[in-house]
Amino acid sequence: MTAFERVQAKYDWAKKRVDDFEAAVADFRRSNPHTIGREDNVETGQVRFYVQQVPAIPNELAFTLGDALHNLRSTLDHLAYALVVAAGGTPNRYTSFPIGELDKDFKGLAKRNVPSLRQPCYNILDRIQAYKRGGGHRLWQLNKLDIVDKHRLLLTVCSVPVGRSMTLSERAAFRTKKTFIGPYTFAALQMVSATANPTSVPMQAGYELGFFDASDVDQNVGFAFDIAINEPNIIEGMPTFLFLRGLASEILTIINSFGPCLS
Repeated sequence: MTAFERVQAKYDWAKKRVDDFEAAVADFRRSNPHTIGREDNVETGQVRFYVQQVPAIPNELAFTLGDALHNLRSTLDHLAYALVVAAGGTPNRYTSFPIGELDKDFKGLAKRNVPSLRQPCYNILDRIQAYKRGGGHRLWQLNKLDIVDKHRLLLTVCSVPVGRSMTLSERAAFRTKKTFIGPYTFAALQMVSATANPTSVPMQAGYELGFFDASDVDQNVGFAFDIAINEPNIIEGMPTFLFLRGLASEILTIINSFGPCLS
């Protein structure tokens, strides 16, 4: 097995941990543990939907999330080790994929963590910008979350709204192709772009899901919820499926970009 194939194998293992977590979340979501309330206002002709009860999220989900994140971070470290060896260097106690706090410190961190690389390989690291608010900001978040998971019992997760069934007018507009909104879209403008760093508010009892004209909604409007990471100053209210899928795709792109450096 080549160095590239070994790194790819580690990535495949990490991706399986991501899939395991998403499967566990799907099981939790299918149990439909949220209780939704409906309040009709005869005077205004509007209907208010709100959250009556928010379930406790099982600890197993937070543990599985931590495993997925750790294996993704570990994949990057496997890549760093392979790069040093391929360049004829000797890995040391600092050898790891460089993820920094500030852009001005990143070049020095890269030289220390992955020494002996050819300049084209360092150029790739520069383009990734794996530091806070850089192009690789999501990698900075991964690194911080992995540290939290290693030094604390559980990552903080919460429940957030991610979808609802369409109103009658939305269905009509969708059938006539007057809107891009799909049949299960909620806050579509918020979720349409991953680059906008979409977030949602953690659910609490009493949270208002929306007001609708009584004539425009079915008797039972369906609402969907998902699990989100909610670690202050790192990532708050981000649905895990958006973060993990984007992160896994980004890491695979990074691995492939270093293919010539591992030959």
